[in-house]
This record gives sequence, C-alpha cells and structure tokens, in this order.
Amino acid sequence: MPREPRPPFPPGRAILGALCVLSAASPALAWSVARSEHFEIYAQAGPREALAAHQWFAQLRAFFAAQTGAPVSGRPRLRVIGFASTQEFAPYRLRPASDAYYIGADNRDYIVLPGLTPREFRMAAHEYAHLTLHAAGARLPAWLSEGLAEFYSTLEFSANTGTLGGEIAAHTQTLRRRPWLPVESLLAAPREMPGRLNRDEAALFYAQSWALVHLLTLAPAYRPGFPHLVEAILRGEPSRDAFARVYRRSPEEAGEDARRWIGRRAGARLSLPLRETQAAVPEVADVPAGEADFMLADLLLAAGDLERARVRFAALEQQSPAAATAAALGLIALRQADPEGARRYGKLALQRGIADAGLCFRYAVLAGEAGAPPAEIRAALERALALDPAFEDARYHLALLENHDGRPAAAVAHFRALRQVKPARAFSYWSSLADAFLQLGQREEARAAAAAAAAHAASTDERAQAARLDYVARTELAVRFTRDENGRVLLQTTRIPLEAADWNPFVEAGDQVRRVEAALREIECDEQGFTFVLESIEGKLRLRIADPARVQVRNGPPEFVCGPQAGARVLAVYAEGAGEHPAAHGLVRGLEFR
Repeated sequence: MPREPRPPFPPGRAILGALCVLSAASPALAWSVARSEHFEIYAQAGPREALAAHQWFAQLRAFFAAQTGAPVSGRPRLRVIGFASTQEFAPYRLRPASDAYYIGADNRDYIVLPGLTPREFRMAAHEYAHLTLHAAGARLPAWLSEGLAEFYSTLEFSANTGTLGGEIAAHTQTLRRRPWLPVESLLAAPREMPGRLNRDEAALFYAQSWALVHLLTLAPAYRPGFPHLVEAILRGEPSRDAFARVYRRSPEEAGEDARRWIGRRAGARLSLPLRETQAAVPEVADVPAGEADFMLADLLLAAGDLERARVRFAALEQQSPAAATAAALGLIALRQADPEGARRYGKLALQRGIADAGLCFRYAVLAGEAGAPPAEIRAALERALALDPAFEDARYHLALLENHDGRPAAAVAHFRALRQVKPARAFSYWSSLADAFLQLGQREEARAAAAAAAAHAASTDERAQAARLDYVARTELAVRFTRDENGRVLLQTTRIPLEAADWNPFVEAGDQVRRVEAALREIECDEQGFTFVLESIEGKLRLRIADPARVQVRNGPPEFVCGPQAGARVLAVYAEGAGEHPAAHGLVRGLEFR
C-alpha cells in the first residue's frame, strides 16, 4: 500500500536576526495588530493585511506541526512585524543582506518582514522554518539550515495540498552566471556565516545551499538517505563524514550531482496532503502610537542594539512612566554593565506592578548573569510566574535559583511542576534535580534522577557529572587517617558506601590490607607499643600496635592484659609490612572479636 508522501526530514524532528534601527520620531504610519493565541501580527499597512497575514501564518503553523513534528506548541506567541514597504523597512534592516529575519529572544519569537503581501510570504516561510529549528534546539550547519529554510520558502497552499519545491528563479540565475563555491567551503561555513556576507556573497551562498538541499530532498537517489544525513549531523557528525557514510559518495560528487540536477530538474516539486484545520479568529485593532513605539523599542532591545533601545525607552519613560519601560531600562542597564541603574529600574518596575511576564523574566536572567543577589532575581521570577503560571522558562530558572541558593525543597517543587522539559536542557534539569534530592537526603530519588541525567548526557564531562551524582547518592561522608609528604598523620574526609559494615577509618592510602581470622595467643608489651601474637591455619602472625587509639576494635574486652591469652577468636585487619618493628608482619588497623 503506497504511503502518503512526507517531507524529507526525520520523524519527530523540527526541520525545517536581526533588527531595527530606530529614529527618535514616532512611526510615520499607524499600525494595526491581529492577535490570537499563537500570533501577534503587527501590520503597518492596515488591518486587512494583518488579518490576511494571520490566516497565512496559521496555515504555516499547522503545516509545520503536522508534517515535520516541529514542537511549536507551548511556545510564546509569535510576534510578526510587517512594514508598509521596503522603504519603511530599510531603517530597520539588520544587515545589508537581510531582506527579512527571525530572532528567538528570551520571551518571544520575532519575524520581521518588509511587507505582508503575498510576495513576502516566501520570506515568511523561510523565517518560520528557522523558528522551528530554534524551537527544536536543532543546531545545524549554515548550509543545511539556510538550504532547508530556502526549500521551505517555496511552500504553496491550495485546497487540501501543500506543495514544496519548484524553481527559485533568482537562485538558478545566480548559479548559472557565477562560479560555484568549493563544496568544502560551503559545508564548513559556521552558523553565523550568512550574517557576515555582503549581498553578492550571500546570494551565492543561499543559492548553492538551496541547490544542494533541493537535490537531497527530491532526487530519487538521495531522498531516502536524507533523514539519516540530518540525524547524523544533529548528533554532531561533520557534514563530510555524514555524506560519506550515508550516501557512499563524497560531498564533491554530491555537488556535481546538484549542478546537473538544478540544470534539469529545478522545477521538481513535492505535494503533501494537508489536514483541514480551523484557525482561530484573531482580534484586530488599531495600535496606539505609544504602544507602537514600545513594540519597536522592544524589538530593538531583543536585537541587542542597546544604546538605541535605551534612547527610545528613556523617551517613553519621560512621556509616560510605566512598569514595562522601567523594566526595559533595567535590562539595558544590566547589559551595559550598570548594576546601579539596573537595580534602580528593576525595583521601580516591580513597585509599579509590572504586568509583562516576559520582561520580568528577561530582567531576572540578565540580573543573574550580572551577579545580582538571589532575592532580587527571585522576586522578578516569582512576579513572572504570578503573571503567567504557565511560563515554563521562568519556572525552570526559578528552580535552578532555589537549588543553587540552598532551598532544595522549593527547587524540587518547581522542577516537578514543569509540564515538559526541552531537549536542550534535559541534562541540566535531571542533574539539578538529582542535586536537590541529595540535599534533601532522598537518595533513591537522587539516583533515579542521576540515571536520567546520564541518559541525556551529550559529552564526556556531562557523563562524568552524572556518574559523580550517582556516586554521592550511593555513599556517605566519613573520615580516614592519611599522611602528608612529611609522614605526619592527618584526618581526611572521604566517602564510603552506605552502611558499609567493613569501613575502617584507620586504613591509610597505600596500605596493603590483609584480613585473617585467628586465635589470640599472646600480647607482648614494650615501651614502644604492643605486639599481638595470633595463630591461624597459615601459621603464627606477629602484628604490631603502635597507637591503640588508632585501631578499630569491635566486640573487644574492656581492657587487655599483657602476656599469654586464652585463644579468643579474632578477625584482624592489618597493613602488611607497615611499621618499623623488625619482628612484626604488619601494623594492626582493626580487631573484631568473634
């Protein structure tokens, strides 16, 4: 039975920044917004564009969720900002090659476009593909990330079908008239590479990345192996090695195949069935000028353009003081290494009763990075949760803070209240939970959490940390005698297995420990100490005791008398060859009378 076609990505994986330059003046054109559970669409061209864009983004969300398994649920509402024209967008362009962009900030996702007409929807699909990669925590090399985003930018909806593929004319023209990049250079480009390129360089990089992904996703000889290639790269395997293992071909050979494929089959397409979905009807409204100013200033802050953001928020604070503007100024002060300003504005925001959970959270994160007192960070996180009890990121950070601040019971309560654990933080979650259980003395729970941490460890260091947590859960603190480099006796803290029946603190590092069960025949006494004469099946043993205070005695008599003994059975633990007495076989560390 033929299967329904699916997109060329591994099941359950999301497959598939930047911002503004603000002037001091208010926006030249009025803004409209369409709001729903999942989207906040700001349109500078009017409410009709906002409503139409909302419908299209809702289709995008449904398509990516159904066809790629992208984990888009549970994420903050996506904010889309669409300008009225490329001229209005130009002052906000991130880089020369940025015709549109996506940014994943602490508290929300942004997609910024020069317009919200159908001609911009290809850009929107490209940026939405980046959002799904970010949501999944999938760190792909630049060629694959941008190639996938370009492939998905061709998405078209009709009736109950979504169509992917087809020619991107600008890319095919670029590839026909310009020499291709060496495949090795393409594959080795770091993730931040596209942002460093000028417009001409970027055009070639995007075109060639698209061509290679177009081949891998649609060519019959390559498509079956593509999910395995992506999985291998997600595991950290270099692209070159993954190509060789999955396809038994070098990347250079694949590059030549891509040349031929694009030359003949650039128009190849893939049709995928769409499930009928009922998109929520958004609330559409005009945006007051002050709110529009704040929206753009907030975008600037998310982009990291701190000085411009500070100027804009300072003007807003002067015009109309509010909790949100104070919080934003506190965030900026933190990032600009101004702890006094950060503390002043942060407290002011809380006093004013800030109603923006996202800003509270962002302030808390940056305050933590700046070394603010735990009480201040806790107040901001608790305020964020009071405003939005479902704010998972805020709850997770609060759990980490409580654990680090010696409040393990509160940490465990917050950890357990999380509805889901993001793959990227699974190891941190389980290892921190194990540590909190250890602080509470709940060893079995700690061991279970340490085992989960080990299952999610992604490096040698993380595996070692999980093993240490398990070791601590299985052992307890004790003391033992040791010696320094000068031979002086010292007490040293160590760990021993729980309820270890044979633990002896007097056994020193380097001892050749022996155990023997024998009859005690005689105790010889002299000025330097005592010699216990034992008789075992292996013969007579002479064991020296130099300091009775450093011998572990169990079930022994109240006192010992020098001279012949009655032959009591005793288990002797001794360090073979230790001590300076020439006639002794070893130094007694422990005696257990039977």
